Amino acid sequence: MAQVQSPIIRITPAESPPANEFLSHGAESLLLVQGTPEPQQDDDDDDDDNGITPPTLINSDWSLQGSVWTIHEYELEDFQPRIGASHWKAYVKCVKSWLHRWLTDNHCPFMHAYLYSQAGLPPCLQDAYATLTAYMGKTEKNEEVVMQLVEDKANSLLRQYRSLETFPVTDSCGIPMSLAALDTYGHLARVQASFIYRFIRLFDGDIRQRAQAEKLSIVLQEWRTQLWESAKANESLQDRIDDTGPPTKRSDDRTHRPVTQLWRDWILAESVRRIWMVVNYTHTVYLIMRDEQAVCPGSIIYTLRRSLWEAASAAEWFDLSKNKDPLFIRSDPPKTLLVKASPVEVDEFALPIVNIMWDSYSIDSWFTKAPGTNLQALLHI
Repeated sequence: MAQVQSPIIRITPAESPPANEFLSHGAESLLLVQGTPEPQQDDDDDDDDNGITPPTLINSDWSLQGSVWTIHEYELEDFQPRIGASHWKAYVKCVKSWLHRWLTDNHCPFMHAYLYSQAGLPPCLQDAYATLTAYMGKTEKNEEVVMQLVEDKANSLLRQYRSLETFPVTDSCGIPMSLAALDTYGHLARVQASFIYRFIRLFDGDIRQRAQAEKLSIVLQEWRTQLWESAKANESLQDRIDDTGPPTKRSDDRTHRPVTQLWRDWILAESVRRIWMVVNYTHTVYLIMRDEQAVCPGSIIYTLRRSLWEAASAAEWFDLSKNKDPLFIRSDPPKTLLVKASPVEVDEFALPIVNIMWDSYSIDSWFTKAPGTNLQALLHI
């Protein structure tokens, strides 16, 4: 596979809104730094690479096959002319609403309800949760204290993980790098926590906080890459959260280990994919709003079938994935998803991604398969 040159996305100056227009409360994004190597991308984007065979009892580990960790060149046919400022604004509003939902419901489209159900929420995410709660309740009177809290917690996270022991590895591009001595769950938790702080600082409107977040952009970029490489190197995702439940629960888990473990492995792998996308696409949207152009980060295969992410048990998840195509595909180019599913069959997470990837004509054509609804209604914004 040859490494490809990422396309440049541009919008006209008239369409570019200020970055703080959308959020009276904070938001945080990842900035990709020019010149830092990205994971290898696949320039062979035929239909066979855009998904895999729907799962059966034989290949029920469909979400863990090695090829699913390939990063593809994003097809930008007819992209720039039809995507305006409203698309970027809608995306940022969606991410903000998802973070708020994580606070109130303990889950959102990129934070799974059962991801940390066995060992509990990691300390770094406990801090991020408390900080985000304070931020969402920010007023003019307590703004200075709240933003100081955000800055202190972000810096504390940085100090904590920069002191970790590292070991040399080679990334997907063949570039030597250092990998922190964490399992995939540890990598995931620190990227999720870091993203929350950066989203707040980049979109709040506080000039100093935004400048500090931009200076630290390379850190989240490095952590995101390490997370991806950790998951990719550990294709079967054998690093497990220690079972801290009672003996009867552990016995029950062993009895149903195949399906239960498949579900847990899928939750972990899908969570890695979704935070990778949120981090990268938030970065892209932020740069377009700021500079009117950005380097496209590529696209990946993920699970687009509605209800799989919300499944409340391993049995429910397995039945859903066995009886229907899980839509384990890329959301670009439009032609694939247009054929495979209607908008109401697609997971909520995919909708704002589609909205910043597809042109308006493709989106309108897609919604002819779902009369009586529209993108805004499905996004709840």
